Amino acid sequence: MAEILLAESERDLSISIKRYLDLFNVNVDVVNDGAQTINEFSNKKYDVVIIDDNLSRIKATDVIRMIKKQNCNIKIILLSNKSIDKKIDDCDDVVIYPFTPCELRESLCKVGSYL
Repeated sequence: MAEILLAESERDLSISIKRYLDLFNVNVDVVNDGAQTINEFSNKKYDVVIIDDNLSRIKATDVIRMIKKQNCNIKIILLSNKSIDKKIDDCDDVVIYPFTPCELRESLCKVGSYL
């Protein structure tokens, strides 16, 4: 079973995304800010991190950099409301808001066929 860490600042959206992903026999842990993301990632092994580019406490770009230092092979999907250069932000894929559940699923499949 795939382990996914979802770092989403909007509580309602994180609940919706988690409910959708739960349909695919994956384990999803949800955090709501950058500091929680770093803490959770340090304590558990994940296959994918889905991260909102608008996190509080620690910026998403800094969180991504810290996560990649711990595990350079981790797959990262950035949720953003603007187009981003994946190479600059060290992400494996970017999903632009507003997105459909199918677009998120396609992104997960693209980075490693976790669904």
